[in-house]
Amino acid sequence: MKSVLLILFFPFLSLGQLDGGALFNAKCANCHQPHMGGTGPKLFKVRDKWSTGGAEEGSIYNWVNNWQKASKTDPYALQISNSKAVNMSLFPELSKNDIDAIFDWVDEQPEETKSVQIEVPVVFPDYEFNILYRNYQNKVYFGSINGVTDYEVKVEGGTLSKQSDYYILTATDRLLSLVFLDKTSGDTLLVKNYRCKVLPDLQVYLGSATDGEKGDKSARSFSISYPPDVYLKMPDFKVVSWEMEYNGMVIKGTGSELTTEALLKIKEVKSGENVVYIVTFSGPDGVVRKRATNILY
Repeated sequence: MKSVLLILFFPFLSLGQLDGGALFNAKCANCHQPHMGGTGPKLFKVRDKWSTGGAEEGSIYNWVNNWQKASKTDPYALQISNSKAVNMSLFPELSKNDIDAIFDWVDEQPEETKSVQIEVPVVFPDYEFNILYRNYQNKVYFGSINGVTDYEVKVEGGTLSKQSDYYILTATDRLLSLVFLDKTSGDTLLVKNYRCKVLPDLQVYLGSATDGEKGDKSARSFSISYPPDVYLKMPDFKVVSWEMEYNGMVIKGTGSELTTEALLKIKEVKSGENVVYIVTFSGPDGVVRKRATNILY
């Protein structure tokens, strides 16, 4: 009996060739996109960004495997970890070739993949991490998704209200998801996930000093702002009035500028003493608020 050798041909990748797109979808797509920031930053040309940013050679591969360990050995990785909005997953199973295949595929993607434009008022500088703050009204715009404009947006962990040409997105939980559904087919077009933080209280500044900080006796103007680690497009706040309390004496004034009487009294303040300022201000929402700040001289 003659034996027959049956050879079957299947359309698969040649030996040694990795499918970067499949790896991206399996490992990265939930948080990253090639040309847009989301829960994580955009990945287009990220190897070049690390190289020109001063990262140690090979550090980006260590970062993908275990960003916590990479942050302990590379100052650039540490810098990014300190600016991260959320903790990245660990991928110790990915080899250097796997990671290169992912980045090669990302770098081949055309700019058109930047399809949904979501403008949130906070984006971490340079690293493009998007954060939402709970109970803050975020102004967002939606564009087409791969040419599809007739879609429905479902929100989990927040609310979405239509305005004239934009939406107001308000996060109410620790996590918020935007799910974009094709109205015709019902297919999921895109999912955007956000980690939501509690928005800190507004702070009163006299010059560059705020509560508990050392003040400058020459500073004369009050301003209202969130802490410096809150990257919000600041609304306009108007200082209505202020009170200065020092050594049993109270001096009052209106507007954002200290009076001559107050400035002369500040000159009498001894090193190590505190002055309490109680500032009343209004915001664009029309609400009048009052905050106290304790300045050390």
